[in-house]
Amino acid sequence: MGPMNNPDFIQLVGFGQQGWGPALLLGAVVTMALAVSGFVIGACIGSLAAWGRIAGGRISRTAADVYTTVLRGQGNRFRLMGSAKSLWT
Repeated sequence: MGPMNNPDFIQLVGFGQQGWGPALLLGAVVTMALAVSGFVIGACIGSLAAWGRIAGGRISRTAADVYTTVLRGQGNRFRLMGSAKSLWT
């Protein structure tokens, strides 16, 4: 077997004939696009909720309170669900 039949790590992640470079680069671009768009959408929704809590009427203040209460507990909820699932599997 020659060196071309057994590619090493650098050849696999590179942009050569046998490399995964283009696929890895596309994955990184998609990941960054999702992260940035999620940040922008979250910042817009969060700004609206903050404005509703500070300057809104009774209905918008209540809706903003419910929104922030539900989202603030999401991390704990997922951790608890993961812990419970690990007990049953």
